[in-house]
Amino acid sequence: MKTRTRDFSKKLGLVFIALFAALTLVACGFSESDATDYVKSSLDAFTKGDLKEYAKITNQTEKAAQTEYDEGINSILTTFDTTGGLSDSRKEEFRSIIIDVVKLSKYDVMSAEKTDKGFSVKVKIKPFTGLETLEDEMMKKLTPEAIAESGVNVEDNAAMLDWVTGIIVDLIKESIANPEYGNAKEMTVEVIKKDKQYNLSNSDMEKLIAAMLVNK
Repeated sequence: MKTRTRDFSKKLGLVFIALFAALTLVACGFSESDATDYVKSSLDAFTKGDLKEYAKITNQTEKAAQTEYDEGINSILTTFDTTGGLSDSRKEEFRSIIIDVVKLSKYDVMSAEKTDKGFSVKVKIKPFTGLETLEDEMMKKLTPEAIAESGVNVEDNAAMLDWVTGIIVDLIKESIANPEYGNAKEMTVEVIKKDKQYNLSNSDMEKLIAAMLVNK
C-alpha cells in the first residue's frame, strides 16, 4: 500500500505525458510567446480541464480533446485498481478526487528563452503540500483494530483494495478541503525542436507535476 501512495505523483505525471506525448507544434515561425502558450495550454488542459486552446493547438474538436482527457484520467484508475476489484461507486469517487487534486495546481508560465535545442520556459509554481503526509496518515488508519472493525475480508484482495482506497479518498478530501501550499519556486520546462516540430520535455513535465501536487 505504501508504494501505491508514494507513486501518486508519478502516476499523475505519467498520465500527463500520455495525454500530451502526441502534441507537437510545427517549427515555422515558432517564437518565445508560442513556447509559453504551448506550455500554458498543456497545463491548463491537464489541471483545469480547459481544453479549448489545447484543442485548437492539436487541430481537433473540443469533444475529441475531452475524450482524450477523460481516457487519461481514467487510466490512473487502472494503475491503482490492479485487481479489478474496485466497485463502480468507488471508481467514480476516486476519479472525482483525482480531478479535484489536479485542479489545486498553482502555476504561472512566465517567460521563454531561445536555446540551441529549442526554448527554455520558466514556470513559477506553488507546491500543494496536502499530500505530503498521506502515506503516514493512511498507515495510521490501517491498524488491526480498524481492519477488524470494518469487517473486510483480509484474504480478499479486491475487498481490501476497495476498503483502503476509501480511506485514501477520505484523507485526500480532508487535505483539499483547506489546501495549503509551500513556498513558490521556479522550474524550467524545455520545449525541444526535432524534425521541424516542437515537443515538451517529458521528464521536465513529469517533475513539474510532481512538484506542484506532492511537493517532490
